[in-house]
Amino acid sequence: MSDGVVGAAVAAEKIDFFQAAHAAELRLKESWKARDMIGVVAAAEDVLSYSSASEAAHRLRLKALLKLGETAGLAKAARSAVPFDPEAARTGARKLAAAHDWEGAATVLVPLAASSETAMAETNDLRQRVASWLQSLGTQAAKAGDDAQAYRLWRLGLEVVPDHAE
Repeated sequence: MSDGVVGAAVAAEKIDFFQAAHAAELRLKESWKARDMIGVVAAAEDVLSYSSASEAAHRLRLKALLKLGETAGLAKAARSAVPFDPEAARTGARKLAAAHDWEGAATVLVPLAASSETAMAETNDLRQRVASWLQSLGTQAAKAGDDAQAYRLWRLGLEVVPDHAE
């Protein structure tokens, strides 16, 4: 008898999971239609908590953050959208660089450049600029005595542009 109760409980949890996931997807679609970008971000986060492979959630979350002009969460959203929407991810990297979030921009540019030769070529100037800033910030950190921060920034700069001249 207890096996039947446990089985019923597991089945009910599965139904609840799929209903909640479906409801989150509906909220995402409705928020996008209503141009409620804050709602889109929240709904996309919900959808991704149920299914991290949801292409629509990755793309719409990034587009909503770009429309809102938000930089909080932008690096994460752009990184996750690279496989689905490299153009929007590139725009996210540009916005992060414009906001002087060099580390955030770098964390987007590394997977973006790795995604294709075209993306690597199209982001070359931006990658060079970000790497230069990371080099400079690393040097400032070293002068301030924060060697761990300096090495982290320099290493990230080398990931962005492996053959960076500076």
